[in-house]
Amino acid sequence: MQDYNSDLVIRSCFKLDNVKIQEYQNQENLKLNENNSEFEKIQSKDIKDHIINNLDWRFLHGKWRCVDSFSEYHDDNFNTFGGSLGEFIMALHVFTDNTNQIIDSDSKIIYELMFKFLKLNPEKYLIYHSNFNTFEKLKKTIFGIYPDMDEKYFDIYHIKKQHQSQILELVVRDEFIGCEFIKQIILGNKKSLGISPKSISPILVKNIIQSFFKIIWNEKVKISNALFEIDFHNDMVAILNININPPFICGGPEIYPTFTQELFNDSHMNYMVIQGEHQVITGIRKSLSQYFHDEFHCDDHHKVEHRNKIEISFKDYLNNLNLVANLYKEVSLNLYKTLPIFNVTFNILIPDSPPKINKQVIPIDNNNNKNISNNTNSSNNTNSNNNNNSTPNNLQVKKSKVQSFFKGIFIFLGIGVTFAVIIFGLLSYKKKKEKYRYHTKLQQEKVFSLEEDIENEFDL
Repeated sequence: MQDYNSDLVIRSCFKLDNVKIQEYQNQENLKLNENNSEFEKIQSKDIKDHIINNLDWRFLHGKWRCVDSFSEYHDDNFNTFGGSLGEFIMALHVFTDNTNQIIDSDSKIIYELMFKFLKLNPEKYLIYHSNFNTFEKLKKTIFGIYPDMDEKYFDIYHIKKQHQSQILELVVRDEFIGCEFIKQIILGNKKSLGISPKSISPILVKNIIQSFFKIIWNEKVKISNALFEIDFHNDMVAILNININPPFICGGPEIYPTFTQELFNDSHMNYMVIQGEHQVITGIRKSLSQYFHDEFHCDDHHKVEHRNKIEISFKDYLNNLNLVANLYKEVSLNLYKTLPIFNVTFNILIPDSPPKINKQVIPIDNNNNKNISNNTNSSNNTNSNNNNNSTPNNLQVKKSKVQSFFKGIFIFLGIGVTFAVIIFGLLSYKKKKEKYRYHTKLQQEKVFSLEEDIENEFDL
């Protein structure tokens, strides 16, 4: 890790002091391990070795995928439950609930909200995923309804207008939803958020999913940051809770650890990575919540049509959203309560700040001045040494002088060109004026008499 830490310090002015991995097991874990030796193979050492060999640090970019979305190309994953589309669902639900808006069944407004968010935030992606087996069942059903479709060249991104209505009804059926965390909302499981007073409406979720597909089918020219992905869901063998201590790094751009989710090469064994709350808020949740807060407060159409307005501050809204997201996380983890959980803590060490370069010019000693005036050779040697040992500030001064020199040349050339254009214009005008007088004289002498000829000649 030493070489890796050196690179981190150069890029981000911090390094890893230690990576702690602590295994947590509940009763379900213990019972499972007694009967299934497969899970006993996953030890803290396996996790740590994998992290050391695959660790990278990246900025919180716009691609947030689901915690069970696995692909060999997703080595830079940042994950949250349901992915960025799941965050979209929660953010919209919490805001409409907190402000007494009833838009769950208004597919038009939901479509407009999603389209506008994607258009205004091209660097932010809404990603919805399905597993391979579920998607194959969906395709088989579609081909049964539309036998004229070419199975070989079927593309979920390119669905013809005449087929869209029927397929939109299919994609919101629970058997064709490949994301388990979004599916549980639609199913309304008694242990989930489905029956609580603050529950996420299954109708809202269905309209959001249908809006997503309508956008990728019909708005390809305008929108490129809505992605539907099909993953091969391999065996999930563990859950990793990622924590950063401290969460704020050096006061600069925040970067966080990321690594492939395949535990052993070619083993088809994956683990679920769960980012800390601070990463999720910074990476995707804050931008979504800010969008909804601004959009609904400025759009009179939403106010009149859908609510008796209840004001809420952005801070209160974000706090409420985090509470619901944590509840959703707990409920989602119940789907995998038999898996071992590893709490992985990256302890950040902020190195001492590098010594500051003195920006003041060092004065020359008076004795040296006397020696320079008395001895020319000594002066030459001193100048040579000074040139060889130029400070960064001297180099900066020289660079500034060169820049000022070239800047002066460009200004001089600009003034010269402007002056030349003015002189040329004056000479041209004088020449035309003289020619005009000559033609006027000819007209008076009745050589020709058409004023239009003169006007056309000089654009009068």
